This record gives sequence, structure tokens and C-alpha cells, in this order.
Amino acid sequence: GINTIDLGYATINSDHQMGINYATNVEKLMDLLGIRSALKAAMIRRFEHNASNIDSLSSIILDAYRASHEYFQLNQREGVGLLILTGCFVEGLYLATGVDQALSNRQIHGLIALHKEYAANILLLLHYYRGSDDVASLLTKLEALSVELETLNYTYNSTTGKARLDMPIQEEKLAAIKAKILEIRNSVRI
Repeated sequence: GINTIDLGYATINSDHQMGINYATNVEKLMDLLGIRSALKAAMIRRFEHNASNIDSLSSIILDAYRASHEYFQLNQREGVGLLILTGCFVEGLYLATGVDQALSNRQIHGLIALHKEYAANILLLLHYYRGSDDVASLLTKLEALSVELETLNYTYNSTTGKARLDMPIQEEKLAAIKAKILEIRNSVRI
């Protein structure tokens, strides 16, 4: 999941070589997880051939997500899919907290606040897999992060899909969130 988000980030920022590097990492990790067949060789070739076309790459990434989701459901590997989704959550929050921020940057802070809900949903789903030592360890770390996120109060606008904080995130709180997400990221990154 982490590499998938980084692949998207490289794509959006037109870093074609980095995108290809992340795509290669995603392929290797899929092999390790035994889920390579979720993505067809043709899709990988499409990615490589469209490395400089952001619109095409975005479409290919969404197609890959849909194919992977379908694969996980058909092959009863939803737990693996959930862990990949958790990696996406972790990397998304890591990137959001790493943006050069002035405390008045309400849009970034709103995005960070939305992760409060994402964390709650991921925790709820991961509890079904807590019998695994790896998942139990991840759950403990995510619960600690959730405590830090819990104090963020915001209003969500469903029309724009954006959150507006009641108050900006204080510097100390942002540092605590950054520290927790970095700890989680470092513990799950391969």
C-alpha cells in the first residue's frame, strides 16, 4: 500500500523514473504476497508505455486497484487487501503530515483530520484479523495514533469532500501525529 501511494505521488509529480521504480517494487511485493496474478501483464506494460502521460497513468492505477479488489474478493484474500489499504492510509497520512506547513494551512490540516475517520474504519476492520501477531502489533500502533487523532474536531462538507477544522492543529499535536505515523510506517515498510 505504501509503495502504491508513492507510485501515485510520483505519477502526479511527473517523476517518471521514480514511478517506474515504485511500479517495480509493487510487482516484487505482489510476487512475495502471491498476488501477482491480480494484475495482468498487459496492465503492467500499459503503465510502462504510458509513463509520461499522467491521465493514462491515473486511469491505469485505478484499473489496477479495481482488478486487485476483485481478485481479493474472488480468492478470499480480503485480509491481504485490507493490509494493503492500511499501507495506503499510513503513507497518505505520512505524506500529508510531511507537507511544508504553516499552521494556518487549513486545507492540509482538514485532510489530516479526515484521517481520524479513516483510522477508525481501518481499526474496526483489522480487529477481525487480530489473531495474527503482525496484525496485533499493527493494531496497537494504530490505536495509539487514533488517540492522537481523536482530539481533531472538524466539519465535513459532503459536496466538496473537504473537512474544515474547528481550530487549527496545534504544533505539538501535529508533531505527535507525525511521530506516531512515522513509527508505524517504519514498522511496516519493506
